[in-house]
Amino acid sequence: MAANDPDGRRPADPAAARARLWQHIAVNEAESHVAALHRDHLLAGRRAAMTRLAEAQRVVSYVKELGDDEALRAAVEALGRASREYKRVRDDVAAELQCIIRARVTRMAEMAERLGEAAGGSWPSGLDFGDEPA
Repeated sequence: MAANDPDGRRPADPAAARARLWQHIAVNEAESHVAALHRDHLLAGRRAAMTRLAEAQRVVSYVKELGDDEALRAAVEALGRASREYKRVRDDVAAELQCIIRARVTRMAEMAERLGEAAGGSWPSGLDFGDEPA
């Protein structure tokens, strides 16, 4: 059995640490591409909802000029539906993007830890956004 480092969590074998680092790098790259595709899909959905909302606004403006009260009522109802749909899609996209960002930050923290292992503990093992020690 390989000797452990002082905190007892990781094997002290530098080759194994480097292998784990490269494995995490490969997984990170794959996750990065999937996250980008998912983000693009979400943003395309939001743009489509925004386009439908803009079209409904144009229809209301056009129908106002015609002076047809029944058509205006229907156009305003359609505008309300498009507005509710856009707000729902916008909020869903924002929540999904936050999840994607959290997952990416978590993965980056894991990568920093693996980098610390591969560097033999001479690299910080976590992400610290505070002041650097003197």
